[in-house]
Amino acid sequence: MMEQSKVINLSSNTEKIVENFSNIDAEVALIGCLLWDNRNFEKISDFLDESHFVEKSHQIIFKQIKELLNKNILVSPITLKNYLSEEEFGIEITKYLNQIKDSSPSTQNTYQYAKIIYELHLKRSLVGIGQNMIQETFDTNTDNTGESLIENAENDLYNLSNSGNTERKYTKF
Repeated sequence: MMEQSKVINLSSNTEKIVENFSNIDAEVALIGCLLWDNRNFEKISDFLDESHFVEKSHQIIFKQIKELLNKNILVSPITLKNYLSEEEFGIEITKYLNQIKDSSPSTQNTYQYAKIIYELHLKRSLVGIGQNMIQETFDTNTDNTGESLIENAENDLYNLSNSGNTERKYTKF
């Protein structure tokens, strides 16, 4: 049987978990593919979301790309810079976007890069669900029953499998 102190210390390894289940190079390559050819967005738009990215700046860039392409607005480093704040990034945004675009190894691999990002997001989410289960189980301040803990875990897993995230909220249509 596992000692309680060892189990509770799992949450202190959050940075290590994110490091193990992230691929910043895939994020950069994917954004570069989209900047090279906006049509690549069609290959990934049905399953990839900005919340699947680890790097905050990549989340912001992808969200803006998604919003512009959904409005049929051309996205390139030059056009995208008008929608992003240089203060938010702390660097010259056009130069950064051009670096991302130029570092993309191949636009043929857009789907594979997106799949890598999505799969790693799922793994991070599964670790989070497991940590929540452990934390809720050891939480003595609540009246959690075994059945309610199982229901919460099932609900989180169901949400993750259907929407790609574990948030318990209503979706706007």
